[in-house]
Amino acid sequence: MQSPDMTSNIEIAKPDWETYCGKIADLIVQEQSPKRLLDIRGKIYELLSHCIPPTIILKVCLLASFNNMMSDRYIT
Repeated sequence: MQSPDMTSNIEIAKPDWETYCGKIADLIVQEQSPKRLLDIRGKIYELLSHCIPPTIILKVCLLASFNNMMSDRYIT
């Protein structure tokens, strides 16, 4: 929780692994190369080693990638 009092709107922080998936999605959109693929693979293995289900990893990374591609900075 970001707010100690219970009267205001409470914003729940994202889990660390979800933020990490967002960073993976940024890497995917920025550059597509064999070296970048190896970096991303290592990051996905790290998430798997922390018992994050692979279907959840792919789903969150895919949604974050779509959000990145639809933002103004990636549309030409």
